Amino acid sequence: MQEDSFVQLSVVLGIAFLVTLVLRLLRQPMVIGYMIAGLILGPAFLNFVGEGSGLEFFSRLGVALLLFILGLGLNLHKIKDVLRASLLAGLGQILFTAIAGYLIALLLGFSVIVSIYLSIALTLSSTIIVLRILDQKGDQDQLYGRVVIGMLLIQDLFAMFVVIVIASAQQDGLDDPLRWFGLIVMKMIGVAAAVALFMKAQKWFPQVERFISRSTELLFLFGLAVVFVAASAFEALGFSTELGALLAGVVLSASPYHREMAARLQPVRDFFLMLFFIFLGANISLTSLRSSLSLIIIFSLFVLIGNPLIVIAIMRAQGYTHRTSFFAGLSMAQISEFSIILLQMGVSAGHIPAPLIGSLTMVGLITITGSSYFMIYNQTLYRII
Repeated sequence: MQEDSFVQLSVVLGIAFLVTLVLRLLRQPMVIGYMIAGLILGPAFLNFVGEGSGLEFFSRLGVALLLFILGLGLNLHKIKDVLRASLLAGLGQILFTAIAGYLIALLLGFSVIVSIYLSIALTLSSTIIVLRILDQKGDQDQLYGRVVIGMLLIQDLFAMFVVIVIASAQQDGLDDPLRWFGLIVMKMIGVAAAVALFMKAQKWFPQVERFISRSTELLFLFGLAVVFVAASAFEALGFSTELGALLAGVVLSASPYHREMAARLQPVRDFFLMLFFIFLGANISLTSLRSSLSLIIIFSLFVLIGNPLIVIAIMRAQGYTHRTSFFAGLSMAQISEFSIILLQMGVSAGHIPAPLIGSLTMVGLITITGSSYFMIYNQTLYRII
Protein backbone atom coordinates (compact mmCIF):
# COMPACT_ATOMS: atom_id res chain seq x y z
CA MET A 1 0.00 0.00 0.00
CA GLN A 2 2.83 2.39 0.90
CA GLU A 3 4.68 1.45 -2.29
CA ASP A 4 1.54 2.14 -4.35
CA SER A 5 1.15 5.57 -2.74
CA PHE A 6 4.82 6.35 -3.34
CA VAL A 7 4.58 5.36 -7.01
CA GLN A 8 1.35 7.32 -7.40
CA LEU A 9 2.89 10.45 -5.90
CA SER A 10 5.97 10.04 -8.10
CA VAL A 11 3.87 9.81 -11.28
CA VAL A 12 1.69 12.74 -10.21
CA LEU A 13 4.70 14.96 -9.51
CA GLY A 14 6.46 13.89 -12.72
CA ILE A 15 3.51 14.71 -14.98
CA ALA A 16 2.78 17.91 -13.04
CA PHE A 17 6.39 19.02 -13.57
CA LEU A 18 6.31 18.36 -17.33
CA VAL A 19 2.98 20.16 -17.81
CA THR A 20 3.92 23.16 -15.67
CA LEU A 21 7.30 23.36 -17.45
CA VAL A 22 5.46 23.80 -20.76
CA LEU A 23 3.11 26.34 -19.14
CA ARG A 24 6.10 28.19 -17.69
CA LEU A 25 7.72 28.43 -21.14
CA LEU A 26 4.39 29.82 -22.41
CA ARG A 27 4.36 32.26 -19.45
CA GLN A 28 1.10 30.93 -18.05
CA PRO A 29 0.17 30.74 -14.33
CA MET A 30 1.39 27.55 -12.66
CA VAL A 31 -2.06 26.82 -11.21
CA ILE A 32 -3.36 26.20 -14.74
CA GLY A 33 -0.62 23.61 -15.25
CA TYR A 34 -1.63 21.82 -12.06
CA MET A 35 -5.27 21.55 -13.17
CA ILE A 36 -4.29 20.41 -16.68
CA ALA A 37 -2.00 17.79 -15.12
CA GLY A 38 -4.94 16.62 -13.02
CA LEU A 39 -7.13 16.44 -16.12
CA ILE A 40 -4.51 14.23 -17.82
CA LEU A 41 -4.16 12.01 -14.74
CA GLY A 42 -7.91 11.75 -14.15
CA PRO A 43 -10.65 9.57 -15.68
CA ALA A 44 -10.79 11.76 -18.78
CA PHE A 45 -7.41 10.42 -20.01
CA LEU A 46 -5.07 8.18 -17.98
CA ASN A 47 -7.51 7.37 -15.16
CA PHE A 48 -4.54 7.26 -12.78
CA VAL A 49 -5.88 9.58 -10.07
CA GLY A 50 -9.50 9.56 -8.99
CA GLU A 51 -11.76 10.95 -6.32
CA GLY A 52 -11.09 8.04 -3.97
CA SER A 53 -7.30 8.35 -4.22
CA GLY A 54 -5.24 8.09 -1.06
CA LEU A 55 -3.53 11.36 -2.00
CA GLU A 56 -6.82 13.24 -1.70
CA PHE A 57 -6.22 13.85 2.00
CA PHE A 58 -3.07 15.85 1.26
CA SER A 59 -5.03 18.28 -0.90
CA ARG A 60 -7.11 19.15 2.19
CA LEU A 61 -3.92 20.09 4.00
CA GLY A 62 -3.15 22.56 1.21
CA VAL A 63 -6.56 24.20 1.61
CA ALA A 64 -6.05 24.52 5.38
CA LEU A 65 -2.61 26.09 4.93
CA LEU A 66 -3.92 28.42 2.21
CA LEU A 67 -6.67 29.71 4.50
CA PHE A 68 -4.28 30.02 7.44
CA ILE A 69 -1.82 32.15 5.46
CA LEU A 70 -4.76 34.11 4.04
CA GLY A 71 -5.81 34.89 7.61
CA LEU A 72 -2.26 35.96 8.48
CA GLY A 73 -2.42 38.55 5.72
CA LEU A 74 -5.72 40.18 6.77
CA ASN A 75 -4.16 43.51 7.76
CA LEU A 76 -6.11 46.74 7.20
CA HIS A 77 -3.00 48.88 7.78
CA LYS A 78 -1.69 47.94 4.34
CA ILE A 79 -4.47 49.82 2.55
CA LYS A 80 -5.53 52.49 5.06
CA ASP A 81 -4.97 55.36 2.57
CA VAL A 82 -7.35 53.79 0.03
CA LEU A 83 -9.61 52.01 2.53
CA ARG A 84 -12.75 53.94 1.60
CA ALA A 85 -12.30 53.32 -2.12
CA SER A 86 -11.48 49.66 -1.56
CA LEU A 87 -14.46 49.22 0.76
CA LEU A 88 -16.95 50.81 -1.65
CA ALA A 89 -15.50 49.06 -4.72
CA GLY A 90 -15.18 45.72 -2.92
CA LEU A 91 -18.68 45.69 -1.44
CA GLY A 92 -20.19 47.10 -4.64
CA GLN A 93 -18.49 44.47 -6.77
CA ILE A 94 -19.63 41.68 -4.44
CA LEU A 95 -23.23 42.98 -4.45
CA PHE A 96 -23.64 43.59 -8.20
CA THR A 97 -21.71 40.47 -9.26
CA ALA A 98 -23.73 38.31 -6.86
CA ILE A 99 -27.06 39.69 -8.08
CA ALA A 100 -26.13 39.33 -11.76
CA GLY A 101 -24.64 35.85 -11.22
CA TYR A 102 -27.72 34.73 -9.29
CA LEU A 103 -30.07 35.88 -12.06
CA ILE A 104 -27.93 34.21 -14.75
CA ALA A 105 -27.90 30.94 -12.78
CA LEU A 106 -31.70 31.08 -12.38
CA LEU A 107 -32.12 31.69 -16.11
CA LEU A 108 -29.91 28.65 -16.77
CA GLY A 109 -32.40 26.54 -14.81
CA PHE A 110 -30.62 26.09 -11.48
CA SER A 111 -32.46 25.98 -8.16
CA VAL A 112 -32.37 28.88 -5.72
CA ILE A 113 -29.78 27.32 -3.38
CA VAL A 114 -27.47 26.29 -6.26
CA SER A 115 -27.83 29.76 -7.81
CA ILE A 116 -26.81 31.33 -4.49
CA TYR A 117 -23.69 29.16 -4.33
CA LEU A 118 -22.76 29.97 -7.94
CA SER A 119 -23.36 33.70 -7.49
CA ILE A 120 -21.09 33.78 -4.42
CA ALA A 121 -18.40 31.77 -6.22
CA LEU A 122 -18.41 34.28 -9.09
CA THR A 123 -17.84 37.25 -6.75
CA LEU A 124 -14.45 36.08 -5.47
CA SER A 125 -11.20 36.87 -7.30
CA SER A 126 -7.94 34.97 -6.96
CA THR A 127 -5.74 36.57 -4.31
CA ILE A 128 -2.82 34.29 -5.23
CA ILE A 129 -2.91 35.04 -8.97
CA VAL A 130 -3.52 38.79 -8.63
CA LEU A 131 -0.86 39.41 -5.97
CA ARG A 132 1.68 37.31 -7.86
CA ILE A 133 1.21 39.28 -11.09
CA LEU A 134 1.17 42.62 -9.26
CA ASP A 135 4.47 41.64 -7.64
CA GLN A 136 5.97 40.52 -10.97
CA LYS A 137 5.01 43.84 -12.58
CA GLY A 138 6.06 45.87 -9.53
CA ASP A 139 2.59 47.46 -9.40
CA GLN A 140 1.62 46.53 -5.85
CA ASP A 141 2.44 50.09 -4.67
CA GLN A 142 0.68 51.78 -7.60
CA LEU A 143 -2.67 53.43 -6.81
CA TYR A 144 -4.69 50.81 -8.67
CA GLY A 145 -2.59 48.05 -7.07
CA ARG A 146 -3.34 49.28 -3.55
CA VAL A 147 -7.05 49.57 -4.34
CA VAL A 148 -7.08 46.03 -5.78
CA ILE A 149 -5.29 44.64 -2.70
CA GLY A 150 -7.92 46.34 -0.55
CA MET A 151 -10.73 44.85 -2.63
CA LEU A 152 -9.18 41.40 -2.27
CA LEU A 153 -9.04 41.94 1.50
CA ILE A 154 -12.77 42.83 1.54
CA GLN A 155 -13.48 39.68 -0.49
CA ASP A 156 -11.44 37.60 1.97
CA LEU A 157 -13.51 38.94 4.88
CA PHE A 158 -16.69 38.20 2.94
CA ALA A 159 -15.42 34.68 2.20
CA MET A 160 -14.78 34.17 5.91
CA PHE A 161 -18.42 35.06 6.62
CA VAL A 162 -19.59 32.65 3.90
CA VAL A 163 -17.49 29.84 5.40
CA ILE A 164 -19.25 30.37 8.74
CA VAL A 165 -22.66 30.26 7.03
CA ILE A 166 -21.90 27.09 5.05
CA ALA A 167 -20.34 25.38 8.07
CA SER A 168 -23.47 26.16 10.08
CA ALA A 169 -25.75 24.96 7.29
CA GLN A 170 -23.74 21.76 6.94
CA GLN A 171 -24.25 20.96 10.59
CA ASP A 172 -27.81 22.23 11.14
CA GLY A 173 -29.43 21.93 7.72
CA LEU A 174 -31.84 24.32 6.03
CA ASP A 175 -35.13 22.85 7.22
CA ASP A 176 -35.81 25.60 9.77
CA PRO A 177 -34.50 28.91 8.29
CA LEU A 178 -35.27 30.98 11.40
CA ARG A 179 -33.44 28.57 13.72
CA TRP A 180 -30.60 28.29 11.21
CA PHE A 181 -30.23 32.10 11.02
CA GLY A 182 -30.22 32.35 14.81
CA LEU A 183 -27.52 29.70 15.07
CA ILE A 184 -25.41 31.53 12.48
CA VAL A 185 -25.66 34.79 14.45
CA MET A 186 -24.78 33.01 17.71
CA LYS A 187 -21.83 31.22 16.11
CA MET A 188 -20.54 34.45 14.54
CA ILE A 189 -20.75 36.21 17.91
CA GLY A 190 -18.97 33.28 19.55
CA VAL A 191 -16.27 33.17 16.88
CA ALA A 192 -15.75 36.97 17.02
CA ALA A 193 -15.51 36.84 20.83
CA ALA A 194 -13.04 33.94 20.70
CA VAL A 195 -10.87 35.72 18.10
CA ALA A 196 -10.93 38.99 20.08
CA LEU A 197 -10.05 37.15 23.30
CA PHE A 198 -7.13 35.29 21.75
CA MET A 199 -5.81 38.41 20.01
CA LYS A 200 -5.94 40.26 23.32
CA ALA A 201 -4.33 37.36 25.16
CA GLN A 202 -1.55 37.35 22.60
CA LYS A 203 -0.26 40.64 24.03
CA TRP A 204 0.36 38.89 27.34
CA PHE A 205 3.10 36.60 26.10
CA PRO A 206 5.42 38.58 23.78
CA GLN A 207 8.41 36.92 25.45
CA VAL A 208 7.16 33.51 24.33
CA GLU A 209 6.76 34.74 20.75
CA ARG A 210 10.23 36.29 20.78
CA PHE A 211 11.69 33.01 22.02
CA ILE A 212 9.89 31.02 19.30
CA SER A 213 10.93 33.46 16.57
CA ARG A 214 14.64 32.98 17.37
CA SER A 215 14.52 29.54 15.77
CA THR A 216 13.22 29.20 12.21
CA GLU A 217 12.50 25.52 12.81
CA LEU A 218 10.53 26.27 16.00
CA LEU A 219 8.57 29.04 14.27
CA PHE A 220 7.78 26.68 11.40
CA LEU A 221 6.62 23.93 13.77
CA PHE A 222 4.60 26.43 15.83
CA GLY A 223 2.73 27.60 12.70
CA LEU A 224 1.94 24.03 11.63
CA ALA A 225 0.79 23.10 15.13
CA VAL A 226 -1.51 26.14 15.41
CA VAL A 227 -3.22 25.64 12.03
CA PHE A 228 -3.88 21.92 12.44
CA VAL A 229 -4.86 22.08 16.12
CA ALA A 230 -7.28 24.93 15.36
CA ALA A 231 -8.70 23.11 12.33
CA SER A 232 -9.19 19.90 14.34
CA ALA A 233 -10.74 21.79 17.28
CA PHE A 234 -13.25 23.59 15.08
CA GLU A 235 -14.21 20.35 13.38
CA ALA A 236 -14.76 18.73 16.80
CA LEU A 237 -16.97 21.69 17.81
CA GLY A 238 -19.19 21.23 14.76
CA PHE A 239 -17.68 23.91 12.52
CA SER A 240 -15.37 23.17 9.59
CA THR A 241 -11.62 22.65 9.36
CA GLU A 242 -11.50 25.48 6.78
CA LEU A 243 -12.99 27.97 9.24
CA GLY A 244 -10.62 26.86 12.01
CA ALA A 245 -7.57 27.31 9.79
CA LEU A 246 -8.72 30.73 8.57
CA LEU A 247 -9.46 32.08 12.04
CA ALA A 248 -6.16 30.72 13.39
CA GLY A 249 -4.45 32.90 10.79
CA VAL A 250 -6.60 35.91 11.72
CA VAL A 251 -5.66 35.51 15.39
CA LEU A 252 -1.93 35.32 14.62
CA SER A 253 -2.09 38.24 12.15
CA ALA A 254 -1.70 40.51 15.21
CA SER A 255 1.68 38.92 15.95
CA PRO A 256 4.77 40.94 14.93
CA TYR A 257 6.16 37.69 13.48
CA HIS A 258 3.22 36.79 11.21
CA ARG A 259 5.20 37.59 8.03
CA GLU A 260 8.06 35.31 9.04
CA MET A 261 5.61 32.54 9.89
CA ALA A 262 3.84 32.89 6.53
CA ALA A 263 7.18 32.82 4.70
CA ARG A 264 8.23 29.60 6.48
CA LEU A 265 4.94 27.85 5.74
CA GLN A 266 4.57 29.00 2.13
CA PRO A 267 6.64 26.21 0.47
CA VAL A 268 4.68 23.53 2.36
CA ARG A 269 1.43 25.26 1.43
CA ASP A 270 2.44 25.41 -2.23
CA PHE A 271 3.20 21.67 -2.29
CA PHE A 272 -0.09 20.55 -0.76
CA LEU A 273 -2.04 23.19 -2.68
CA MET A 274 -0.55 21.82 -5.89
CA LEU A 275 -2.07 18.44 -5.01
CA PHE A 276 -5.40 20.17 -4.36
CA PHE A 277 -5.49 21.67 -7.86
CA ILE A 278 -4.33 18.39 -9.41
CA PHE A 279 -7.27 16.61 -7.79
CA LEU A 280 -9.62 19.34 -8.97
CA GLY A 281 -8.44 18.74 -12.52
CA ALA A 282 -8.66 14.96 -12.04
CA ASN A 283 -12.33 15.25 -11.10
CA ILE A 284 -13.26 17.02 -14.34
CA SER A 285 -15.45 14.80 -16.50
CA LEU A 286 -15.35 15.54 -20.22
CA THR A 287 -18.85 14.08 -20.58
CA SER A 288 -20.31 16.45 -17.98
CA LEU A 289 -18.33 19.35 -19.49
CA ARG A 290 -19.94 18.78 -22.88
CA SER A 291 -23.36 18.89 -21.26
CA SER A 292 -22.52 22.09 -19.39
CA LEU A 293 -20.64 23.86 -22.19
CA SER A 294 -23.13 26.73 -22.37
CA LEU A 295 -22.83 27.30 -18.60
CA ILE A 296 -19.02 27.41 -18.83
CA ILE A 297 -19.06 29.88 -21.74
CA ILE A 298 -21.69 32.18 -20.18
CA PHE A 299 -20.04 32.31 -16.74
CA SER A 300 -16.56 32.75 -18.24
CA LEU A 301 -17.71 35.70 -20.37
CA PHE A 302 -19.53 37.20 -17.40
CA VAL A 303 -16.41 37.04 -15.21
CA LEU A 304 -14.00 38.19 -17.95
CA ILE A 305 -16.18 41.08 -19.18
CA GLY A 306 -18.90 41.72 -16.59
CA ASN A 307 -16.68 41.82 -13.50
CA PRO A 308 -14.24 44.42 -14.94
CA LEU A 309 -17.13 46.61 -16.14
CA ILE A 310 -18.71 46.52 -12.67
CA VAL A 311 -15.43 47.51 -10.98
CA ILE A 312 -14.69 50.20 -13.58
CA ALA A 313 -18.16 51.75 -13.11
CA ILE A 314 -17.80 51.81 -9.31
CA MET A 315 -14.28 53.28 -9.47
CA ARG A 316 -15.34 55.97 -11.97
CA ALA A 317 -18.30 56.86 -9.74
CA GLN A 318 -15.78 57.56 -6.96
CA GLY A 319 -13.85 59.95 -9.20
CA TYR A 320 -10.87 57.78 -10.16
CA THR A 321 -9.33 58.22 -13.59
CA HIS A 322 -10.12 56.00 -16.57
CA ARG A 323 -6.64 54.48 -16.36
CA THR A 324 -6.79 53.56 -12.65
CA SER A 325 -10.35 52.25 -12.98
CA PHE A 326 -9.49 50.24 -16.08
CA PHE A 327 -6.42 48.60 -14.51
CA ALA A 328 -8.33 47.79 -11.31
CA GLY A 329 -11.19 46.26 -13.30
CA LEU A 330 -8.91 44.03 -15.37
CA SER A 331 -7.29 42.73 -12.18
CA MET A 332 -10.59 41.29 -10.92
CA ALA A 333 -11.50 39.33 -14.09
CA GLN A 334 -11.11 35.81 -12.69
CA ILE A 335 -12.66 33.52 -10.11
CA SER A 336 -10.74 32.41 -7.08
CA GLU A 337 -9.37 29.05 -6.01
CA PHE A 338 -11.47 29.81 -2.93
CA SER A 339 -14.59 29.76 -5.14
CA ILE A 340 -13.95 26.08 -5.86
CA ILE A 341 -13.29 25.41 -2.17
CA LEU A 342 -16.68 26.94 -1.31
CA LEU A 343 -18.40 24.74 -3.89
CA GLN A 344 -16.64 21.72 -2.41
CA MET A 345 -18.03 22.65 0.98
CA GLY A 346 -21.47 22.94 -0.62
CA VAL A 347 -21.14 19.46 -2.11
CA SER A 348 -20.06 18.08 1.29
CA ALA A 349 -23.11 19.74 2.86
CA GLY A 350 -25.37 18.15 0.22
CA HIS A 351 -26.56 21.50 -1.11
CA ILE A 352 -25.24 21.31 -4.69
CA PRO A 353 -24.42 18.51 -7.18
CA ALA A 354 -20.77 17.41 -7.45
CA PRO A 355 -20.46 17.86 -11.29
CA LEU A 356 -20.73 21.65 -10.79
CA ILE A 357 -17.21 21.63 -9.35
CA GLY A 358 -15.81 20.38 -12.67
CA SER A 359 -17.72 23.05 -14.59
CA LEU A 360 -16.55 25.85 -12.29
CA THR A 361 -12.99 24.51 -12.42
CA MET A 362 -13.11 24.99 -16.21
CA VAL A 363 -14.45 28.52 -15.66
CA GLY A 364 -11.47 29.03 -13.35
CA LEU A 365 -9.03 27.76 -15.99
CA ILE A 366 -10.47 30.07 -18.63
CA THR A 367 -10.76 33.19 -16.48
CA ILE A 368 -7.40 32.83 -14.73
CA THR A 369 -5.72 32.47 -18.13
CA GLY A 370 -7.62 35.37 -19.64
CA SER A 371 -7.17 37.72 -16.67
CA SER A 372 -3.45 36.92 -16.50
CA TYR A 373 -3.11 38.25 -20.04
CA PHE A 374 -5.30 41.23 -19.11
CA MET A 375 -3.03 42.18 -16.21
CA ILE A 376 0.28 41.51 -17.97
CA TYR A 377 -0.73 43.57 -21.02
CA ASN A 378 -2.97 46.12 -19.28
CA GLN A 379 -0.98 49.09 -20.65
CA THR A 380 -1.36 47.84 -24.23
CA LEU A 381 -5.07 47.08 -23.77
CA TYR A 382 -5.64 50.54 -22.31
CA ARG A 383 -3.99 52.24 -25.31
CA ILE A 384 -6.03 50.11 -27.75
CA ILE A 385 -9.41 50.51 -26.02
